[in-house]
Amino acid sequence: MRWDVFCQVIDNYGDAGVCWRLACDLAARGQTVRLWVDDATPLQWMGAAAATADGGAHFDAGAGRVEVLPWRRAQEGGAALQALGPPEVLIEAFGCEIPEAYLRHLASQRRDGGPGAAPRRWPRWLNLEYLSAEAYVERMHLLASPVMFGPAAGQTKTFFYPGFTERTGGLLREPGLLARRARFDVSAWRRARLAQAGLAHTIAEQDAETNSQAQWISLFSYELPGLPDWLQAWAASPRPVHLLAAAGRSQTHLKACWQALGWPQWQRAEGNAERADGAGLAWGRSGALTVHGLPFMPQAAFDELLWGCDANIVRGEDSLVRALWAGGPFLWHIYPQHDDAHHAKLAALLDWLQAPQDWRDCMFAFNGIGQASAAVPGGPAFDPQGRWRAALQAAQQRLLARPDLVTQLMAWLQRHPSP
Repeated sequence: MRWDVFCQVIDNYGDAGVCWRLACDLAARGQTVRLWVDDATPLQWMGAAAATADGGAHFDAGAGRVEVLPWRRAQEGGAALQALGPPEVLIEAFGCEIPEAYLRHLASQRRDGGPGAAPRRWPRWLNLEYLSAEAYVERMHLLASPVMFGPAAGQTKTFFYPGFTERTGGLLREPGLLARRARFDVSAWRRARLAQAGLAHTIAEQDAETNSQAQWISLFSYELPGLPDWLQAWAASPRPVHLLAAAGRSQTHLKACWQALGWPQWQRAEGNAERADGAGLAWGRSGALTVHGLPFMPQAAFDELLWGCDANIVRGEDSLVRALWAGGPFLWHIYPQHDDAHHAKLAALLDWLQAPQDWRDCMFAFNGIGQASAAVPGGPAFDPQGRWRAALQAAQQRLLARPDLVTQLMAWLQRHPSP
């Protein structure tokens, strides 16, 4: 089937991250995918691209290819769309509104089937919604929504909700993900990170920094008010701590906190010049703490970052799901909403996880909710009995008992052909 997936990048690249994973998963299963996006910048590092003559690009999606097209082309309509074959499936991601010119084009194609020909079928139209563990998701999943106005009047959208339970659309989980995770060599990955940064030149140094006594933590968050205190605690730790900061807001905030503490300036790893976007491999050290400033990376490399760390600090929807599949203890920096709606969303996730009380307290305090006192991730109170990991592994098994999101999407389409 041919799929047109529409995505508008709101902020922080989370929407693009989810849509890119979806598009790659579909392409790897033999589907023809066009991803329409208003800002393809993050895709330049999420996947390898080859430009096309029409202003779009083909991206390598592993076992398949994804055609990425500029949003403005859908807005122009007319001749800009004539060369494109009609899709069989429309995905409207996260409530973005498909341009009216594109819908007019679909409507004209449906009418212009030729003399005596039956009208062409309208594509099946799905609105892919945001992820939540809240109860409303089960009520809303697969509800139909008739289109009352505009060129698509008379058609129907169907709401498709990702989720964690049997009555939802599941989570993105590409075939082979867990097998790839099982083959992953944590020690080799850590040694490679040290070598890239120009650290730990001897075998003895590598062993000290990568053995079970060292703590490796990934950081992909929004700005954290308590980060300076955490940095000082990690620097005073009796064991080595490696903090690996993803490019973007989390790394920018980390650098600012580091400088405010008056610690030695970060060093650029040999052969890794700073890029135009400010990213590039760098490191800094204070006491027991070593920080690694990472460049923007493909999604497969981000998965390996989560697998290679003892604990992960993540934000947004895509990295939350990947932390769940990684299976290690994590803290989720949920996107704050002005009406505090994120409080209920976080509580619902923790309820579904059946999180032990210390994990709940830490997660709420980490997000500035309530009066609980959060332990420093990596300190003596961080999952000391392995309860977080045990709850997470049990949650993984519940998820694995259900089909993944793309499998459910394709099964629903088979059961509901176009009228």
